[in-house]
Amino acid sequence: MPYHYTQEQTKPLTNTMPWCVYGRVSMLERWAEQLCNAANASPDDYIDWSILARAVMIVHPVQSQHKEVLAKVAVEAEYNLIELTEESFMDWVTSRHVPTEKCPALVYVPQGVWSAKFEATETMPDNVRAFRSALPEYLANLEMDTALVFVTTGDSYANLSSDLRKVGLFDRRFDIAEPTLESKGDNFIDKIGRGCCDETLMGHPEKVGYLIEDEFGDDRRQSLIAVAMKRRSHSLGRKVGFNDLVHFAMFGGGETDHPQDTRPEFLRRVAVHEAGHVLAALLDSDFKDVPDYAGIVSSQSSGGRISDCYEYHLKQYGHRTFSQIKHRIRVLLGGRIAESLVLGPEEVSFWGARSDLLNAARFAKHAVGKAGFSAKYSTQNPLEVNLLVADDEPDVPEEIYTGKKARALLKMLYIETSKLLQNHRGLLDHMANVLMTKNVLTQREILDAVDAYQKGGLEKC
Repeated sequence: MPYHYTQEQTKPLTNTMPWCVYGRVSMLERWAEQLCNAANASPDDYIDWSILARAVMIVHPVQSQHKEVLAKVAVEAEYNLIELTEESFMDWVTSRHVPTEKCPALVYVPQGVWSAKFEATETMPDNVRAFRSALPEYLANLEMDTALVFVTTGDSYANLSSDLRKVGLFDRRFDIAEPTLESKGDNFIDKIGRGCCDETLMGHPEKVGYLIEDEFGDDRRQSLIAVAMKRRSHSLGRKVGFNDLVHFAMFGGGETDHPQDTRPEFLRRVAVHEAGHVLAALLDSDFKDVPDYAGIVSSQSSGGRISDCYEYHLKQYGHRTFSQIKHRIRVLLGGRIAESLVLGPEEVSFWGARSDLLNAARFAKHAVGKAGFSAKYSTQNPLEVNLLVADDEPDVPEEIYTGKKARALLKMLYIETSKLLQNHRGLLDHMANVLMTKNVLTQREILDAVDAYQKGGLEKC
């Protein structure tokens, strides 16, 4: 059994997590096998350490997994893992220390002054200068049968000083791509506990992965939500599903009994607003974008919420188009437009649509200033205007230009969405009434509400 050596203690080294948790790491699996073969080679076998490398960098996008993935390599290769401070690392090199009694070993050294880049105007500390001078000879002189490899980690190979990115030094690196959405979803389901999850989670790990990446972007928050899901399962005495996860995406993982505003006129306004978002999503996508959740339940920050349709947006993941950006803006504008149509222009809530407008403006500015689109960009006229975009922060004239063009784009989309909702005013009123009655609608219930309205023969959509 390999051991984990730190300055404070020594303990057995274990890591039973599957490789897929750490991303696309097939190259690390092969490296672990190569290391194992080198450690178990017979005296007659020639081990070419210039091929295997004595100094390696693992580039990984998730900092919290840096030591975990190295521990996984050590376990699979049956190497000890020695964790050094940067001071100890530099002392080892300058004093020519080789821990043969602990080999085979991977030596983990976090980045620090030893690996830092020094500008021409900066003075390199004497101990760093001595270390970098001694390192090439130190690594070259390690005995062939000494299975010892130094490893550092980071999110970019460029983090290392170019003094260390040379043949014979840190000349091998593994660039780990992020885990797939399916792997992220599977890992999250494992955190909850598969016995607590129903088929709407277990059968759709890619959709789960998209939701948690979109709503809970780091491992810390995902772990908290996983625990909250487990507690929800326990308290309700049932398995949790995708709708429970959507609930946490909408309201967070805190347990609260937020006071609800029961004034009929307030609830009516919120229901109309959320119904506008729902109808804009449905009608502008030919019923492909059906929100996973819509509700008029108050939270600390709003009187009601709708969620994305995570399945719909998953299909666009990584290849969003101008058409899809315009759809996002129309959905964001739908709440304000619905209030204007149903309640009257002067009865539009003062603050109710602020966050919607902020997000719509952000999308519009990015479409104009970063991607070269405009209100006049169309199938008939795709190349007329705005093909010059900034490659860095825009100057003031460029910001003014972008603001002007973004306003025109927002105006055009507002008019289009107003016409869309006006043409389906009956369905808008019906959806608002259903929200008033039920308070919360799942994706299935949204479709049922549309179906019930259409069967009433009042309007064909």
